Amino acid sequence: MSCRQSRRRSQQVLSITSDGRGLASLTSAYGTYGFDFVLYSTSSGLITEYDANGTGSGTLDLQTAVTSLSALAGRMPSVSPAVTVPT
Repeated sequence: MSCRQSRRRSQQVLSITSDGRGLASLTSAYGTYGFDFVLYSTSSGLITEYDANGTGSGTLDLQTAVTSLSALAGRMPSVSPAVTVPT
């Protein structure tokens, strides 16, 4: 029995305005995902998902490039979902 792996192409659409606001759309075999984001510095921003797959929000943080396996040792980044606190 042979096994063949198929790869589907994904499509990305990205637009950013001069004030740091942007839209991103990612389409893959699993569906289309839409994101709004705002870059408030050269290394940080906020992102929100707003599509039929669900909604969510979080932060964007610039990371340094990994140039060797030893650079993977130590602390790893984590994703923290946004939490709404009632007032």
